[in-house]
Amino acid sequence: MDTAILTIKSFEGKQLMDLEVPFDITSDELAQLLANYMQIESIKGLWVDSLKRNLTKGETLKEAGVWEGSYITIDPTT
Repeated sequence: MDTAILTIKSFEGKQLMDLEVPFDITSDELAQLLANYMQIESIKGLWVDSLKRNLTKGETLKEAGVWEGSYITIDPTT
């Protein structure tokens, strides 16, 4: 299985963690994984800095064109 190491940032731009995930993980699965880890209810969006857009619902990292070392900014629900 191909994987990528991503850098996860907070909405405020603070680097939170590096995370190794499979390229075939969907945006929904990644959002749930991060929400569980951060002990928050949910995540509203996942912004990929290099793509200059949010991942769409059900889109995999591979489908989106996310690559190793990408920065992803989370937008948690409030």
